[in-house]
Formats: sequence, C-alpha cells, structure tokens
Amino acid sequence: MLQQVPNVVVKAMPPSPHPYVDAFVSLLPALIAVGGGLWALYKYLRDKKYALDKDRVVKEQANKTAEVESQKPFSAKQQEVYFDLLETTSFIATRETENDEEKKGIPEREVAIRHFWVLFWGTLPVVANQDVAIAADAFSVALDHEDDFVPLRNASMDLARACRRALGTAWNIGLQHYDKGDAAIAKSIPERSEFYPQSGPTSA
Repeated sequence: MLQQVPNVVVKAMPPSPHPYVDAFVSLLPALIAVGGGLWALYKYLRDKKYALDKDRVVKEQANKTAEVESQKPFSAKQQEVYFDLLETTSFIATRETENDEEKKGIPEREVAIRHFWVLFWGTLPVVANQDVAIAADAFSVALDHEDDFVPLRNASMDLARACRRALGTAWNIGLQHYDKGDAAIAKSIPERSEFYPQSGPTSA
C-alpha cells in the first residue's frame, strides 16, 4: 500500500527591502578581485617608473661626469693661459722705470710686452671667451701708449675681472662680482683682434 506524501508548499521569498544593498553585496567579491588587480597593476607601473627614473638620473650623472672629464684639458689650458696673460699684463702695467739708463738695464718689461703679443695673436684666441677677448683687446689698445701707465693699469684690472668671471663660470663657483670694470670693458673701443665677433681683421 502506497503511502501518501504530504504536500509541501514552497513559499516564495518576500522581496528584499534593500535590493541595491543586496546587489552590491553579491558583487563585492568581484569588486575586491578587480580592485586587487588594479592595485597590483598600479604598483607594477609605479615601480617600473621609479626604476626608469633612477636609471635616467644615473645616466645623466654619468654623462655629466664624462662631459666634465672631457673638458678638463681645455679648462686646464684656459686657466694656464689666463694666469700667464694676467701676470704679463700686470707686470707691463706696473713696471715703471726711473730713467732711460734704467730702462736699458732692465729689459724685462720689453720681454713682457713681446710675450703679451705672442699670447694675444696666438694662444689666447683659442681659449678666451668674449669678455676676456674684449678686455684683452682693450689692453692692447692701451699698450699703443706703453709709457702711459694709468690706462694700462685700468685695462689690466678690467682684464683680471673678466678672467675672474670666466674662471668662476668654468669652475661652477660663485665668485664675487665687481661692477667697476664692466663699464670699461663694455665701452666702445678701437678693435684690434679678430678672435671675437665685434672686431675685424687688422694688423697689430
């Protein structure tokens, strides 16, 4: 005899009072997974950018060091010429003689004048920047009257200031700037040398 199965009544779930909350909760695992993936991607890109930036900085530093090293021979020669030039011009500008007999007995100033022209027409144009070239040209003009010591001393001092600025720039140090000589250097003067743009070829 078959037993009668009782009827089971399945009642429908009542609608949730917060359907959006329920939808969000059901999507939460997927959102967490997506967020984790995005964070991992961000971290990868960030680390990669940091590594590239670090590599770029290292390469820039290496290139700068190589550039400085490659310029050392020129800078050393420029410094040598500048100091040789200044020792020569200062000696010419300050070595006064008392009389003709003393002048004949002390030829060092004439030797210095000849040495200045050797530098002026030879080594100096290779290493001088424009300010130094203009100041050297001004001294050469003053030297046309080699016994007039005041203009020679002023021109020698202006040349020293121009070399000071040039070496301060080359050495990348902040040497104190003096304005006194600037007006004299910038002043329009008869031009003799041809190793800077303002002057034309003439004879010494």
